[in-house]
Formats: sequence, structure tokens, C-alpha cells
Amino acid sequence: MSSIPKTKTATIAVLPVRSTEATLRPRLDIPVECIARLAEIVQLGNADAVADLKVQIELIGARYLRQAAQDTDIPLTAGSRRLVLKSIAKHAAGLRDALRRVDHITEWQLYREQSRSHEDSEYRLPKGGPRAEALPLALPLEGLANRLNYLQLASEKALLVRGTPGSAPRISEGLLVRNLCRLYETSSGKAATHHANEGRTYSGRVQTPAGRFVLLAAQAINPQLVERNIVTLLPTALAELRLLACENDSPTSEAPISLTNGEAK
Repeated sequence: MSSIPKTKTATIAVLPVRSTEATLRPRLDIPVECIARLAEIVQLGNADAVADLKVQIELIGARYLRQAAQDTDIPLTAGSRRLVLKSIAKHAAGLRDALRRVDHITEWQLYREQSRSHEDSEYRLPKGGPRAEALPLALPLEGLANRLNYLQLASEKALLVRGTPGSAPRISEGLLVRNLCRLYETSSGKAATHHANEGRTYSGRVQTPAGRFVLLAAQAINPQLVERNIVTLLPTALAELRLLACENDSPTSEAPISLTNGEAK
């Protein structure tokens, strides 16, 4: 490993720590060798700045681990996702065909039963015999059949997209990547950028200093995080950072407009 450059000193913006966070957050100790590599990426040479970097990464990691433990939205694996999409496409097609075979009399009977269960239903039909003239011209079941047709086509299109093995990123992983991007910017003094191209070829791997920093830090916090998920999350994380920066810099957020007699002062 190359030595840490001694050419730059940085003061890292310290994340706020809640009163109970220091005692409640999970224990996390990032190896010194990993911190040294991260400090090399952002060109930190001052020992105090490197120590601050270690504290901030461990704080971000502890927050992530706590959020991940509460993240109940467990994504499907690629194989399970394909099975679900195939099932949706199959049943949507079958139900669509069945709905399109329903005549006016049967439809009236279906909605009569619905109106008994839901008195406030917008589709409740007037009492009386099964008169075709009492039904709306645009049949509700026909509209449902059309929506099922779109659902079938969308499921079949999603099946054509070649997914990667494993599961999709969780919400907590997106927050982790965004916080690490912010830490890269505050510690390096540079804007975080990302792309996954090697020349003109998509590699699916991080290719920028910010991407390498986020990947190394994220895998130090949770070794089970895979690079393809980090690559997927980085564009969204950077877009969110830019949006937050624009909101913070907007004049309305700094100087609220006071209104008197309908006029702005």
C-alpha cells in the first residue's frame, strides 16, 4: 500500500450525534488499513483529519446498521422476481380474457352483489331487473380488462430485462450510499461524480474516486454489500445530494417572504 500523501489538510464536517446515539449505536471498528486507503483517495495527510474520517465513517456505518435492522422491505432475488412476474403475466391474461367474455346481465349481477357489500360504491346500480339500458356505455369490467392487458404487457417486458443474480438494494443501502457521497465531498472538497464506463464500454464497476471511496467504505461497514448494488445506487444518491443543495441554496429557504395585504415585502 502506498503511503498517505502529506500535501493536504482538511476539516471534515462532523455529523450531528443525538444524545443517546453514542450509547445505542452498534459497535463498529473500521480497520486502520481501510481508513488509510480511504484517506489516500480523498488526499488527507493530516493525522487529525484522518482520525475524524474514521469517526465519521463509523458513525455513518452505525446508523446504517441500525436502519438495516429495521428495514423490513426485503427485496426479491432475481429468480423469485422472475417467478412473480411470470405468475402476474399468466393470471392477468387469464382474468382479462374471462372479463371480456362477461355479458351485460352477468356484469349487472356482479355489481349488484358489490353494491350490497359497499353501499357507497360509485358503481352501485339502480334496483330493478337486469336491464341492459341501465348499464353505463363504458363497461367498468371492460376498462379493468384493458388495465389487465397493460399489466400483462408490462410484466412480459420486465421479464425481457436481464436481471443480475441476488437481491435488489434495500432502502437503508440507498441512505448509506448518499451519506458516504456527502462525506466524500466534505472530506475531499470536490464534487462526487460517478460513471461505470471503461472507455466506451460499460463495465458495471465504479470508475471514479468518489465511487471507489463509497464502495470501499460501504464494504468495510457491511462486507455483504455487492458492487453492482452500489453502482446502481450511486446515480440516485448524487441526484438527491444535488437536489438538497439546490433547496438549501434557494432564496426562499433563507429569507421567507412575509405577506401584508396580499403583497410581498
